[in-house]
Amino acid sequence: MFSWDLLSGALVFGLLLGCFYAAVSIGLSVSFGLLDVPHIAHPAFLVAGAYATYWLCGFGWDPIVAGLVLSLPFFFLGVGMYRGYHTMFESRGTDAGLRGLAFFFGIAFILEVALILAFGVDQRLVEASYIGKSIDLTEDLRVPLRLIVAFAAALLLTVGLTLYLGKTFMGRAIKAVAQDQVALSLMGADPVTIRLIVPTRNSHQLLPRLVSSLQEQTLAQWQVSFIDGASNPEHRAWLEDLCRSDPRFDWHPQSPDREGIFGAMNQGFDLANSHDWLLFWGSDDWAAGPTVLAETLTNLTRQSQSQPPPDLLVSTGRYVHLEPGEPPRPGRRTNFQWRHSYRRSLLLGSTPPHQATLIGPGARQKVQGYRENFRLAADLDYFLRLAQWPDLRVVCSDLELVHMGDGGISGQQTRRRLAEVRRAYQGTFTILWWIPFVLRYGQRLLSRFEARSEKR
Repeated sequence: MFSWDLLSGALVFGLLLGCFYAAVSIGLSVSFGLLDVPHIAHPAFLVAGAYATYWLCGFGWDPIVAGLVLSLPFFFLGVGMYRGYHTMFESRGTDAGLRGLAFFFGIAFILEVALILAFGVDQRLVEASYIGKSIDLTEDLRVPLRLIVAFAAALLLTVGLTLYLGKTFMGRAIKAVAQDQVALSLMGADPVTIRLIVPTRNSHQLLPRLVSSLQEQTLAQWQVSFIDGASNPEHRAWLEDLCRSDPRFDWHPQSPDREGIFGAMNQGFDLANSHDWLLFWGSDDWAAGPTVLAETLTNLTRQSQSQPPPDLLVSTGRYVHLEPGEPPRPGRRTNFQWRHSYRRSLLLGSTPPHQATLIGPGARQKVQGYRENFRLAADLDYFLRLAQWPDLRVVCSDLELVHMGDGGISGQQTRRRLAEVRRAYQGTFTILWWIPFVLRYGQRLLSRFEARSEKR
C-alpha cells in the first residue's frame, strides 16, 4: 500500500543528503568548474580533514569546533599548493592541464597511503552529546540533527560563494578566468577568448615590451597571433623561440595576396574562431596594466549575462612618445565620445581606436574585414561600414587598455591618410563628409592640448 509518510520522508532525507554532498563538493566545483584546475586530490584532502578532526576529538575537542579550527591551517595548505601548481605549470604555459593532473594524482596517492598507514582502514567515529539526536517534523517523520547541520552549512557556503563571485572584483575575475576555451568546450559551451592580432615586419626589437606586458597579465587565457611580413631570418627565429616557449603565442607568414598592414589584419580575421574577440595591436603597443585583460573579460561576461553580447567593446588607449634611451612619455588619450547613438557619434567626429576596441563575433558577421584598398584608414572605414546596421550593439568602457607608440606609419604619411579619411567619410555620409572630418581633427588638436596641459 502506498504511504505518503514514506514518500515525504524519502524526499526530506534525499534533499538533506544532497545538501551534504553539495557542501562536500563545492570546493571541487570551484576548482574544476571555474578555475579549470584538475584538483583530483580534493577528496583526499577532505578525508584528511575528517581524520584530523577525529584526532583532535581524541583530546576531548568538540567535532564542530575542531573542524572550524582546522579550516585555517587547511586554508593555508591549499593556498600553498595552488601557488605551487601555478608556479610549476600554469605560469610556464606548457601542458598545464595534463601535468597538473599527474601532479594532483601524485599528491592524492601519497596522502591516501599516509592516512592508511596512520589510521588503518577501519571505520572511525567521533562522539558528541548531540550526535544521534533528531528533530520531530511530524509524528512519523524524524530528521537527524547531523543532516540539518550539513544542510545549513551547504546553504551558507553556496550563498556566500554566489555573493563573492558576483559582487567582488576578485570573484568577477575568477568568473572571467572560467571562460577558457578547452574547459568550456568539454561542457559544450562557447567560451569567450581574447585573441590579439599583431602584424610584424623586422620589429622583434620592439616586441619584448608587448610580450612581457601580456605575460604579466592576471588573466592567463589569451592568445596572440603574429602575422609576419617578409621579415629577415633573425626576426623569424625570435618569433619561433617565443612561440616555442609560450604556446599562447603563434605566428603565421603573411599571405602574398594580403598586402599591407591591413591585409595582415584581415588574415587575423580569418584566424578567429566563432567565440573570439579580436584586438589589433602594433609591435610598439603594450598592455596598460597587469589586470586590463581580466577587467575586459569581466566586463564582457557581465554585459552578456543580462542581455545579448555586444558587437563592439570600446575601451580607451594612450599614445606614448618613445625615444631610445629615454623612458616612455605619455601623450594624448584616445576616447570614443558617445553621442546617444553609434552613427551619431561617428558623424560628430568620434572614432573607436582599433587598438582599444574588441571586435566581437557579431560585428564580424556584419562586416567581415578591412577593405585593402585603404592603406592607412581601413580601420575608420570598417567602423563606418558597421554604422549601417541599426541593431549594432556597442558598449563603451573607461578602462585604459593599451599604450601605443606614436611613431607608426600612419603618422608619417599625413597627406595620404587625410585623403583616405575623407574618402571613408564620403562613403558613409556623402555630402556631409566634411562635418565628421573637421570635428575629428578638431578633437585631435584639443586632446593634444589637454595632454600638454597635464604635463605642466
